[in-house]
Amino acid sequence: MRETTIICDYAGLTPLLQPIINHWQIKTIMLSGEIISVRAKKVLYPIFFIALLNFVLFAVRWQMTNDSGMTIGKAESGGYRLVEHGRVVYVSGQEYLLARIQGVSLVACFAALFIARAYFSHTGDLKKP
Repeated sequence: MRETTIICDYAGLTPLLQPIINHWQIKTIMLSGEIISVRAKKVLYPIFFIALLNFVLFAVRWQMTNDSGMTIGKAESGGYRLVEHGRVVYVSGQEYLLARIQGVSLVACFAALFIARAYFSHTGDLKKP
């Protein structure tokens, strides 16, 4: 019996697929010009995307309820009275609790991002070229 080796040649498709491959490929250089390791990518990118999603949801909720979640409310009958930039806003207890949790988590996400960047800069996983 004779062995047959089939070689697939994608050379004809490479010029067509290269822009797509380059677009979706995770680079080793960040937009800031820093060189990033695989270990740092696995930590920083998820934290960044969670913080970005949290920020977008925070902004949407702020526009819907006029409550940023960063101000302390005064308890009144059935809800809370908040003063946001000179406007008085009345929200329910659940809305107030959601706003407080989301406000604290927003600050915590960005703090975690900065702490992780500082850690990876210190360990050499994130460095200037």
